[in-house]
Amino acid sequence: MFESIAADKRSSATELVKRAAGELAEAIERIDAQDPGSFWNELLDLSSELAWAQRDMAPFLNLASAVLAAAERGVLSGGPVDAVAGAAISAAAEVWEFTDRNTELVATEAERALPPCSTAATLSSSAAVEATLARMASRNVGVLVAESLPALEGAELARRLQETGLEATIVPDAEFPDHVGSSDVVLLGADAVTEQSFINKVGSLAAATAAQKAGVPVYVLAQKSKIIPSALVRTTRSADVSDGPAVRETDGGVISPLFESVPINLVRAVITEDGPVRPDALEALLRGRPVSPAMLDILFRRAPR
Repeated sequence: MFESIAADKRSSATELVKRAAGELAEAIERIDAQDPGSFWNELLDLSSELAWAQRDMAPFLNLASAVLAAAERGVLSGGPVDAVAGAAISAAAEVWEFTDRNTELVATEAERALPPCSTAATLSSSAAVEATLARMASRNVGVLVAESLPALEGAELARRLQETGLEATIVPDAEFPDHVGSSDVVLLGADAVTEQSFINKVGSLAAATAAQKAGVPVYVLAQKSKIIPSALVRTTRSADVSDGPAVRETDGGVISPLFESVPINLVRAVITEDGPVRPDALEALLRGRPVSPAMLDILFRRAPR
């Protein structure tokens, strides 16, 4: 039932998971089950569809895990099916309700944590990065934005930033790493952050590597819902069109992935709604956030339909 979300290759992970949370809550309300066991089986199917709709976006996995954990607690406590369903719906509704708020909180924390700068560089189109840069409009900060082929979401971001008063310059993807050294900070979003790496649009690795060589700090701006154990995230999105988002260059028949893994040690900090998290602190943070066993079953045993 999440076909339109699965097909969306332009929206940010934050935008997509909010849509997904709303659709999931409505779908749970429609489950017609007479007992908790039957409800649980249908919820597993829904959660599996959700997780595989955007398999490489951590917020989808965390949303499915939260909903399953809430329902599991209800089932194990012996509650009636209405109570179990209500718990699952509440978990999905909470994600829908707080996603936008958390984006603004990330921007607030980024304002506090980022060093003074006159030029920032970014690529693709992260909701948290956009919210942060929009707050810099009154400071005469310039922004370098990679065009971000093939969808050109970076170019679209630059135009939106220009409307806020920022001087945003669109840079061809191939030239972007050469421009990073002239910036004061690199701000990147992420579809997933692990204790080892983060997943973002192709070009992020070259940009982060160039920044490190130039002594320019790199920050990843991401809600905590994007932080997940590395064991649950594929390191790159497959170049096989049937197994993940990819772009096909029809003239040469070339298929290449749109996203890539970037070592987390290239990052100064991951800025979340609760403030900056150093790369070496991510493992400890994850230990306090267990994943629902049912979610593990979905990822490693239940094939997508």
